[in-house]
Amino acid sequence: MKKFATLFSALALTVMLVPTASSASVSTEDIKMESEPNDTMSSATRIDSVSQRMGTISTADDVDWYFLTIGSLQTSPTATFTLSNIPSGKDYDLMVYDQNNKLVGISTNAGNTDETVKFPIVPGATYYAKVYSYSGYSASSYYLLSLNYN
Repeated sequence: MKKFATLFSALALTVMLVPTASSASVSTEDIKMESEPNDTMSSATRIDSVSQRMGTISTADDVDWYFLTIGSLQTSPTATFTLSNIPSGKDYDLMVYDQNNKLVGISTNAGNTDETVKFPIVPGATYYAKVYSYSGYSASSYYLLSLNYN
């Protein structure tokens, strides 16, 4: 019985410490807030390579735009925008356009499921991500838009 109690205590301590250790590895300094106004393509918030932005869809007609200009030394053939941390009970979607306003990718998953758009990139080109609400909004709950090269 004493072995069981010791094993149970060790297991409980491990379970309590694991979330703390894993959340400590994420730095809030790496995440930037959106810059309002960013409700049009021409007023889009810059998103740097391999970074994250937090934002809100604060009204039913709020739209958040972000832009990325691909550097001339970028060798990855594709980039991926991921929209996550969508508030519970809300349904946000993600569209990506090129500099000629041509749609290059869209993600319209149901509910607050993460949205992901992977698209081919060209050095020197600019791409725009549009975050919008299909259903619901929250001025106090933040979504997270991430960019990665593949």
